[in-house]
Amino acid sequence: MTEPVHVPGEAKRPAPESYRLALRRPVTMAMVFLTLIVFGWKSYQELPISLMPDISYPTLSVRTEYEGAAPEDVEKLVTRPLEERLSIVNGVVELSSVSSAGLSEIVMEFRWGTDMNVAMQDVRESLDIFDPPEGVTQKPVILRYDPTLDPVMRVAILGRDAGAYTGMGADEQLQADLTEIREVAEKQIKSDLEAGAGIAEVRVKGGREEEIQILLDSARLKNLGLTPAQVVTALQQQNVNLSGGRLKEGRTEYLVRTLNEFQSIEEIRGVIIRSMQGQSFRLDDVARIELGTKERDTIVRVNGQEVVELEIYKEGDANVVQVSNKLKEFFGFTHRESFQERMLRRQAKFMSSPRIDEMLERFDRRKKLSDKLRTRLPDYIAENAEKHLVLI
Repeated sequence: MTEPVHVPGEAKRPAPESYRLALRRPVTMAMVFLTLIVFGWKSYQELPISLMPDISYPTLSVRTEYEGAAPEDVEKLVTRPLEERLSIVNGVVELSSVSSAGLSEIVMEFRWGTDMNVAMQDVRESLDIFDPPEGVTQKPVILRYDPTLDPVMRVAILGRDAGAYTGMGADEQLQADLTEIREVAEKQIKSDLEAGAGIAEVRVKGGREEEIQILLDSARLKNLGLTPAQVVTALQQQNVNLSGGRLKEGRTEYLVRTLNEFQSIEEIRGVIIRSMQGQSFRLDDVARIELGTKERDTIVRVNGQEVVELEIYKEGDANVVQVSNKLKEFFGFTHRESFQERMLRRQAKFMSSPRIDEMLERFDRRKKLSDKLRTRLPDYIAENAEKHLVLI
């Protein structure tokens, strides 16, 4: 191996300025690189991740309700006149419409790059001069699709297996289970989820909702000289919860309220109804009062089995991955610990600090929330939550 030979009289070539700075200030350069690593790691943690890119689809929907009208009348009186006016809006590429019973929906597609705020204003001006037919009580509504408003997760809560509902009373038992699951989802699980960071709203669909039903006997009403309007008026007058103003006594001020809401079905049965002749009757003399379920407009099924669905929406600037991982931990789904959590747990074995303890406590709090969820659900679901909680 030959060594470099220095020729006498030849000056040594100086190192470049950047190299000299790194060689003379090694501690400074180490701090600079350490600062870049720390800020880069912090920025990576705060980096928002979205399921869909931040784009705006150049489409608008115009929805008009025409109650009681047949599809042919909706198309003739609403859809076609609206299409003629909306087709002259600048930038429209294609118009498509669907006319159904009582509803007209027109989808407008614009060229990519169109300013949708300007396009929406043009559509609104065209709708202002539209003369709706008699029966259209509301103005047409302009809707704009935003992919970021889709739920980040949909969870189904299943009841018992279909084979469990056999014999007499199977339908009643199925309705009772769906009602119980719906009530737990709305009153407890929904509030627990919405209290978490990054979750904006939770919508509950499917299942059964309880309501008190008053079934009038028309023949009995007619014989006693009563009308359904008199029954409704009596219920409204005897079921009130109103503010009565303020009452001052010296330096003390009291809030006066009228609290007279029904607390039980027995109180509803005892409502007094007075006829035009001055006679008094109880409500249960002319009606049957019972606890039933609301008429449903949405039914959710998974593999043919009726379920209760939770649609979970994130906040606008929340990280989709972090929110999804938090929800998986909450519902007890299989979830692998993140790199940050694994590093913190290893670091906690060698050293302890308030910052590390706080972050680990946050991770453990999610596990406690999952255990709390199981205690809120019915026993047959809590015992086998992996089977009754399903991602859809």
